[in-house]
Amino acid sequence: MFCCSNKPHQGPLKVDLGSPTNFLKKGTGEQSVSPVRNAESTQTLRSTATKPPVPKHDELATLAPHHQRKFITENTLDVLRTVPKKPEAAILDQARGPGGRLVLEDSGLVPKYSVKETFGKVPDYLQRKKSDETRALQDEEAHVSAMSKLGAPRQLSQDERQSLLDGLKANWSQLHRDYQGLSVVVDTESKKQRKKAMEAKLAQLEGDIQRVEKHPIIYVEQ
Repeated sequence: MFCCSNKPHQGPLKVDLGSPTNFLKKGTGEQSVSPVRNAESTQTLRSTATKPPVPKHDELATLAPHHQRKFITENTLDVLRTVPKKPEAAILDQARGPGGRLVLEDSGLVPKYSVKETFGKVPDYLQRKKSDETRALQDEEAHVSAMSKLGAPRQLSQDERQSLLDGLKANWSQLHRDYQGLSVVVDTESKKQRKKAMEAKLAQLEGDIQRVEKHPIIYVEQ
């Protein structure tokens, strides 16, 4: 079975493998050239070293300065003058097993916040907020009083508001009773107009009742 392809061949058809005796020998490959350091560069490296040079046999080594302090005596006196640290108050919880040691202050068994001077008192920021609200309410009442004297709208009292609400509900009840008394068959133009007018008035009364019930403060023009 033969297979034909239109793709060109990749590479030569025959490769020269070379002679078996012509192998790579010592000294025939490429050699890397290492940089050569001169005397100046070597001297520079020696001069920038962090450690000083070792003294010669005929030179005296430079010793560190000798301190006159008596460190042992000073340490002994510091230990004697130190106040011993008091042991931290703790409790042992046997439920935690051996080593269940808890700090007493963080355990909740010691009154921590009830002994403060501000315990049980109203915070300062709440007092300031309450005084600001009281002042704002007084300013609003003074402004309303001043505007009422100049012919501004007058605020209805709770009794007047309740009386207004009762009157609206009574009008709605009377109109709704009349609406239910209409003829079931609306076959004339006058009946249609009357029914349409009563429905519009009922809707208006319902809106007024909802508006009065929603707003506890109502102003009316004088």
